[in-house]
Amino acid sequence: MREAKKGKCDKCSQFFFVDAHHILPKSKFGKTKETADLCPNCHRQVHEDMKKEISDNSNAEEMMEWFRKWLMTICITAFVLLSILFL
Repeated sequence: MREAKKGKCDKCSQFFFVDAHHILPKSKFGKTKETADLCPNCHRQVHEDMKKEISDNSNAEEMMEWFRKWLMTICITAFVLLSILFL
C-alpha cells in the first residue's frame, strides 16, 4: 500500500492528501510522467467525467487536451464566484 502525501490539489487548490492521477490511462499507455496531484474528490470526479465525455481514450493528444480543459473549469468558475462575492 502506498502512503498518501499532503499537497495542493491541481484542480481545486485545496491543501489535502493528494494522489497522482495518470492523465493518460495506464491500461493503454503504461506508466507515463504525465500526472496531476488530485485530492480524493477531484480524482473521483475526473474518472466519472472521463467516462461520460470520452468515448475513445486511445488518442493521447485528445485526452491531454480534454484534461487541460477539465482542470481549468473550476479555476474559471471559482474566479467568477470570488469576483462576485468581493465586488
